[in-house]
Amino acid sequence: MSVICRKVGNGLTATIPNNIVKTVGIRPGDEVEISIDKNRIVLTPKKKRLRGEFILENFYNKPLDQIGKIDTEIVDWGEPVGEEVW
Repeated sequence: MSVICRKVGNGLTATIPNNIVKTVGIRPGDEVEISIDKNRIVLTPKKKRLRGEFILENFYNKPLDQIGKIDTEIVDWGEPVGEEVW
């Protein structure tokens, strides 16, 4: 399979065909590693993050491993007082 390279800014771009995109499971915005191996250009998808991890990293503006442990302890607030529905 071949594609045409097009000039974009000071570099070139090549469109990844949809069947390859679906096979490797990448989407717009995903990060890929680019390298050269024996005069071949190799694109490798980086490890996918879960959506929740992405949201947390953007909220705290730092990598997930620097955010710290999130307390997930269940708290008993006692019996309902009034017209709450539990």
